[in-house]
Parts: sequence; C-alpha cells; structure tokens
Amino acid sequence: MELNKVNDIKGLITRLRKIKDSAEEIITEKIQLDKQRTATLIRSLSKYNIHYAFQSVFYSLKEQADSIIKSYNDTIPLFNALISKCEISTVQYMRTIKGEDNSFKALRSISLECEGLISLLYGFINPFDQNQISKLGFLKKELEKIENIKIKENLEKAILELESGHLLGGTLIASSVFTYMYSQIKGKTDEEKLNYLIEKGFIDKKKKEEKSWFHKACRQARNAYNHELKLPYAEEALSILSDTIKFAKLHSLFSKLKKQ
Repeated sequence: MELNKVNDIKGLITRLRKIKDSAEEIITEKIQLDKQRTATLIRSLSKYNIHYAFQSVFYSLKEQADSIIKSYNDTIPLFNALISKCEISTVQYMRTIKGEDNSFKALRSISLECEGLISLLYGFINPFDQNQISKLGFLKKELEKIENIKIKENLEKAILELESGHLLGGTLIASSVFTYMYSQIKGKTDEEKLNYLIEKGFIDKKKKEEKSWFHKACRQARNAYNHELKLPYAEEALSILSDTIKFAKLHSLFSKLKKQ
C-alpha cells in the first residue's frame, strides 16, 4: 500500500481512538454519577434537592456525550472515502449512530463500533513504527533463552499475531502465558509472590525498579487477560510481550528450584 494511504489510515485510527477513549470516559463518569446519586438519595429525605444538585452534572455529561456522537458521525464520510480511496472492497462501511433516545447508550455502541473499525484498519497496515519493529525483532531473539517448550511456542504465536497486526490476539496470548507462570509462584497476592522471588534471589530487594517492574507487569497482564478485553495500543502490546518474556526467563530459574 502506498505511503500516503498508510498515513491516512493511521490518521483515521488516531481519530477513532480518540472518539472511543472519550466515549468510554463519559460512560465511566455516568456510572459513577448514578452510584453517587443513588447513595445520596438513600441517605436523604429531600429527593427534590438531590435531583437538582445532580441535574447540572448530568446535563454536562450529556452535552459531552452528544459532542462525541457528533464527532463519530462526522467521521463516517472520512472513513467511507478512505475505504474507496484504498480500494478495500471487503470492508463494511461505518454505520450512523443516533443518540436522541439515550446518548449514553449510544456511546456504548460507538465504543464497540470504533473498536471493530480500529482492529479492521490495523489489518491493512503494520501497527508498529520502525523502533517498535526493531524491538519486536529483539524480543524474538530473546525467546531462544526460554527453556520451557510450551511457553516458548505460545510466545512465538503471540509474536506472529503481533507481526500480522493482530494486537488483541497477540496480547491475549502473551498475557495468558504470564498468568499461567504467575499462578505457579508461591503466594496469593502480588506482594506475597514478589517476596517469594526476593527470598529466593530471583529479584534484588535493593532494586526498586525491579520491584516496580514486577507490580506493573502483573497489573498489565491481569488487566489484559481478565478485565479489559479491548484493543491495546502497539506500545502496550509490546510492553506486555516484553514483560512476559522477561518473566519466562525467571520462570525457568524458579522451575528448576522447585524440582530440587
């Protein structure tokens, strides 16, 4: 595909990302508002005053929601024009989403629609820049240091998915491998497992960056695999893959210890 078309696709992905992230942010704020309003109503005898107090916040969120819906629908002709320009005949055109009845419900539809469109567009370009491609190549070489054959094979599949532009698929495979290795460490919580690794000498207690890395790696893998089934950014996918490969090398060490 020509460079200018690739850049157009990347620009559209960025626009859809922004719309999707904004929609999810408003959805979260609306959920929190509803919870606060319900809790306050339970404690208060004056429902009228409570309704009035929350009304301004509600209308502010609705105004933002309507703006996001407009931005999404304004993107439709840009998306359709790009599909025609790139001569991609297999792609379904963007659908209009209206929010007259329920703006917040429409935001959920927009979030899902953007998610699918972003994933689709990534299929036509390489989602990684040159530096990220180099890092991916480095991580492929690091796989040679992993002794567990099944773990190595699954991480090879994760890399293959990422190289094919399938960010969600590659991330899910990598995070599932991380979760499997995590479950084999003694302890129930992140902190207990970290203390075990420190006790056995696999992580240096004096190095704060190593402890921070472990907590970050656990959180990212857990969110990707269990909590946040959403398309990751390229840098997020690489981060989880990198953490999993690093953890796999640690896994080889403590697996040997368990056999002794």
